[in-house]
Amino acid sequence: NLNTYTILTTEANEKLTPIHARMPVILRSEQYGIWLASDSTLDTVRGLLTPFPSKEFDFHPVSKEVNSPKNNRPEFLQSL
Repeated sequence: NLNTYTILTTEANEKLTPIHARMPVILRSEQYGIWLASDSTLDTVRGLLTPFPSKEFDFHPVSKEVNSPKNNRPEFLQSL
């Protein structure tokens, strides 16, 4: 078996725009059912593909070493 996945992106929120034009779609837990329901309309699902609000989103700079899959250490997640 081959397990696969997809990361859906949308336009970046205000905080991320200076870094990149796109960001991953982030669903709230109350939206999971809509996303997974086979009877959700395409328009309903498209309505979920929006930027996550900047005020509820935080990030910090990390080491460039995270760019290599060989580097998988917890300290790379700490803010510089």
